Amino acid sequence: MYDINCDQVLCLDGGGIRGLVLIQLLQAIEKEVGDNERIRECFDWIGGTSTGGILALAITHGQQLCSVEILVRLIVPLMTLEAAFLQ
Repeated sequence: MYDINCDQVLCLDGGGIRGLVLIQLLQAIEKEVGDNERIRECFDWIGGTSTGGILALAITHGQQLCSVEILVRLIVPLMTLEAAFLQ
């Protein structure tokens, strides 16, 4: 599926609630790869900004994507609320 001679990089963008779209995309990749391989095993480097950074940390620490989805649904509204108070 991919060239083992090159590093595989997964860069996850921020964007608040759009992180749910990223999770759905990652779940589709995991489904395509198969049950024996998690998303973190497909990439050498995983990083992101804002919500994408939260996803990257959760993935690299072995969290299942369904658990990460719950986390994003809880955290993103709090981040949005905090940003509103800081303005």
